[in-house]
Amino acid sequence: MSKLVPSRTGTGHRFAYRGRMDSSLKLPALAVAGVVVLGGCAPGGHTTEKAARVKQVADVAAKLPAAPLGHELSTDDGSPAATIVVKHGAFTPASFTITAGQALLWSFDDDGLAHSVTAGGFDSGPKTSGLFSHTFATSGTISYHCSIHPAMKGTVTVTGR
Repeated sequence: MSKLVPSRTGTGHRFAYRGRMDSSLKLPALAVAGVVVLGGCAPGGHTTEKAARVKQVADVAAKLPAAPLGHELSTDDGSPAATIVVKHGAFTPASFTITAGQALLWSFDDDGLAHSVTAGGFDSGPKTSGLFSHTFATSGTISYHCSIHPAMKGTVTVTGR
C-alpha cells in the first residue's frame, strides 16, 4: 500500500510517496498535491486577506485625529489636555503649556519604581503605577518634582483663557 505524505523542507512544502504506488493513482494524487500546495497562493488566500485588513486599519487610522503624547488636546469633554509619562527617572515631556482650567494627567510606568508629582498646590503621593491628574485653575508657571527623586523636575506654564 502507498500513500502521499507531506514533508517539510527549508524552502517550502513537498510531498513524497511512501510505499509502492499503483500507477493508476499517480495522476490523481499529484493533482491533489498541487491543489494543496497552491491553495495558499490562490486569490483570496491568507496574504490577500491580511493585506486587505492592514489597508482597512490604515484607512481608519488616517481619519482619526492625531494625539501624540505631550501635545495639547481639546478638553471640551473634560479630558486632560495632555499626558505626561513618568518613566526612566524622568517626566516626559518635562515642560508643558496649557490654558487655565485644563488638566494634566501623569502616567506612572517605571517598572515598579515609585515616583511622585509634587508642587506647592498638589501631591500625587508615591506611586509605582497608575494615573494622577491635576486641574490648573490660574495662570502662571508651576514647577513640580518627584519627592523621592528630587533631580526629577518639570514645569507647567498655564496661560490665561
